[in-house]
Amino acid sequence: MNNIGTFARNLITTRPELSNQEMVDLVKAEFPKAQTTLACIAWYKSDINKKKKSGLLVEAAPVERTLEVIQAELEAAKLRVTELEGELEVKKQASREEKLAQLEKLKQELGLE
Repeated sequence: MNNIGTFARNLITTRPELSNQEMVDLVKAEFPKAQTTLACIAWYKSDINKKKKSGLLVEAAPVERTLEVIQAELEAAKLRVTELEGELEVKKQASREEKLAQLEKLKQELGLE
């Protein structure tokens, strides 16, 4: 793969089971400076479908999963786990703060302060 578009299109055609977010993560793992978004993946998918319908694009045989592709998937998965862990911590902290606020309100209502 020599560019982001080719890499993304290859993912779309060879790994259709991946979500758009997983594809974005894989593109960014392979091309760390890429500014690829969910909208980009959606555009590539739409473009591929339009070209298939118009006959400008013929289904290619699946590309062999190379070490590079597998490594990129692994890096993307690690990145996603890190993102999810951060999101989980934020949610936990917000939940704690909300429960503490509810507890303080309840204490006031019960005259326990």
